[in-house]
Amino acid sequence: MDEHVVLNTYARIIGTLLYEMTPLHSGLISAECVQLRIKKGHSKKTNEHFMGRQKGGDECLKHVSSTMSVDPVAIKAIVDEYRQVHYTSAEENTKLKYTIDSIPGLEDDWKLAYRTVGIRLGTYVPNLRAHKYDLNTFRLP
Repeated sequence: MDEHVVLNTYARIIGTLLYEMTPLHSGLISAECVQLRIKKGHSKKTNEHFMGRQKGGDECLKHVSSTMSVDPVAIKAIVDEYRQVHYTSAEENTKLKYTIDSIPGLEDDWKLAYRTVGIRLGTYVPNLRAHKYDLNTFRLP
């Protein structure tokens, strides 16, 4: 079997594991997510994995192949980076998926993907009531 195909498969397996791990929140929430919480009184926040799974798997493999060793601290840093999520609405998450699937290369630049879809982000404050957020401070990445 072609080595590239094998490495791609390994990266996909690692990426799937990263996706299934407990999410690590980035500290950001989308304006639409906050607006839905205000409008509906409550709305489920969606964990949006803004870093591509495949890229996370590729980064883990790249690290091991470049150092020819497994440095647990370095691997943990990569894992923590790629299991991060932003809070978005379910609708935004769906828009992102379809937009990324239809524009080649967009999966490698989450900020461009968010700008393309129009997702504005702001700082998430745990336990802050939705109507207390100042949506004017939310920006495109």
